[in-house]
Amino acid sequence: MQPEKKRISFCTVCMNRLAHLKQTLKANIKDNETYGNLEFVLLDYNSGDGLEDYAKDQLKNYIKDNRLVYYKTCTPKYFNRSHSRNLLFKLATGDIICNIDADNYTGKNFAAYVNNAFCDPDRVFLSTLGLTGKKDVLGRIGISKTDFLNIGGFDETMVNYGFEDYDIINRLQLSGVKKYLIEEESYLKYIPHTNAERICSEQLYNNLHSFMIKYLTPASSELWLLFKNNQFTRGTIVHNRLAGDFFPYSKKNGEHIKYTYSILEDNWIDGHWGDLNPDIELFADGYNEILRYDAEGNYFRGGDKRLYPIKESTLIEEGIFFYSQVFNRIIMEDNLSRKNICVNLNGFGKDTVYKNFDYNNPVTV
Repeated sequence: MQPEKKRISFCTVCMNRLAHLKQTLKANIKDNETYGNLEFVLLDYNSGDGLEDYAKDQLKNYIKDNRLVYYKTCTPKYFNRSHSRNLLFKLATGDIICNIDADNYTGKNFAAYVNNAFCDPDRVFLSTLGLTGKKDVLGRIGISKTDFLNIGGFDETMVNYGFEDYDIINRLQLSGVKKYLIEEESYLKYIPHTNAERICSEQLYNNLHSFMIKYLTPASSELWLLFKNNQFTRGTIVHNRLAGDFFPYSKKNGEHIKYTYSILEDNWIDGHWGDLNPDIELFADGYNEILRYDAEGNYFRGGDKRLYPIKESTLIEEGIFFYSQVFNRIIMEDNLSRKNICVNLNGFGKDTVYKNFDYNNPVTV
C-alpha cells in the first residue's frame, strides 16, 4: 500500500545566486514531477542579478501550472539566512517544508523520499548535519510546518553566517522531534562554490572597512574588525588544544573539546572608532584609546603591541567566517544551555512580498 502523499513545499531563497539557480531549479522540478502534491516556492530576496526577469521569461510555465510559486521582497539590502528562511517557510503551504539551497540538486524522486520519512509514527525532521565532507548541503532540512512554527523558526538574532541550522536542530530535538539523517548520495548533489560566493551578499562582508590582527602567543591572537559605519568589534582567538601550553584557559560548555577555536572573552567586544588620519581613535564603554599608525603601515596599541592590517582577500574571508560563526555559535550555545526551545518571541519572518509579479496586491507576512 502506497503511503499518503503529504503536501510538500521545496523552498529556495535566492539573492545574487541566479547562475546556480539556472542549473538546479528546472532539474529539481523535473526530478520530482511524478510526486504530484508538491510545490516549489522561490523567494527572490531582492536579488540584483536579473532573477525576476529570468523568472518571468523562463519560469512562467511552471508558475502558470502551479508547480512553482514566485515571491519577491524589495526590502532587504543584504542577505540574512535566518530571516529569509523564516519568511519563505511561512509563505509555503505544505504540511512538510524542505529547504533546498539554490546550489543544491534534490535528486530523482526526493519528494517521495521525504514523504516516506514523515510516515514515521514519531515526530521527525530531515537533516544532513552529521555527514562529513558535505558542507555544501548542510542547509538541507525538512520539517513539519507545525513544528517549525511551534519553535519560532530560525533564531533571527543570528544575523551572520553559520550555526543557525545547528541551532534549529537543537531546538527541534529539545522539543521531542526525532532527527532523520539524509545519507543517500543521490540526494546530496550540489554545485561547488567559493567562500567569497557564500558571503558576498552579506552585510558583514560589504560593511567591512578594515581587518587587523595582533599576535599574542602561539595559541592566541587578537582579531579586530572595523566597519564602514564606524563600529568595531574585537576578540581574542584561542586555539583550544594549544591554549593550556601557553596560559591557563578553560571554556564553558566544553568548547575546548567541541571546537578547535574559540574566543577568550564571553562575547565579542564592540565599540566605535573615529578616523584621525592616519591614526584611529577607539571608543567603548569605559575606555578611549588611540591606535598609532607607523611608517610601515601598522598600528600600535601602546608599547610594541602591533596590529597588522590584513589585505589578502582569502585571509579577510577567513576572518569574516571566524567572526560570523563564533558570533552565531555563542547564541546557539546559549539557547542550548538554557534549553530555549522557542525563539523570536516577538514574531519572525516579517516582511511584505509580492506573489507571481503582482505588485498591486502586496502580501504582508
